[in-house]
Amino acid sequence: MSAHVAAAAAQWINVPQRHRVNLLGSEVTVDLMPVRDEWLRRQQLGLTGVPDRSLLRVLFGLPSDLPVARESLTASQVRVLRRAPAGVCVLHRPTVTRLLVPALRVQQVALESAPNRGALRDLSQFAPFAPQLLISTREPVDDNLLREAEFLGIGVQARSGRLLLEPTWRRPSRHTSAAWLFVEAVTRQVLGEPVLF
Repeated sequence: MSAHVAAAAAQWINVPQRHRVNLLGSEVTVDLMPVRDEWLRRQQLGLTGVPDRSLLRVLFGLPSDLPVARESLTASQVRVLRRAPAGVCVLHRPTVTRLLVPALRVQQVALESAPNRGALRDLSQFAPFAPQLLISTREPVDDNLLREAEFLGIGVQARSGRLLLEPTWRRPSRHTSAAWLFVEAVTRQVLGEPVLF
């Protein structure tokens, strides 16, 4: 990567991003903030998202950048780590070190749709991962739908751009490997490789 391209990439990742992606069967707009160091590290390695559920489960149990005795892992866990792409972890005879950390933070998931229960159902799939916003393609938005959206914590925005209901996301009490899998699926699509999640 040339110095000019690297400087442009570094500047680009210091600002919030908005990307259209296909997740959980819906085309949504994701607002995200890249994690600068990990984003640059992955760009240098050519490593995009790693949406491998079994690999992330094993990695989730390891601290980042700290060697862990390999003998503390099961044979099955070591097999999973052996098939990891370059840059995900380092396997030495006595230790294993996790290098991979999330490369971005998802700040919101938005769905542009007619205001109906199906749209709320599609958006509610993202409740464990990020605040959700329904961008209505029709007006007016039914009061019953607004009440249901409020109950689910889903924000609603009118086609005109006026915010009818603020999202009230309930952040999970702990990070999970499922949330990390979601972030990796978004990362892979943002960095240019389609993935089904």
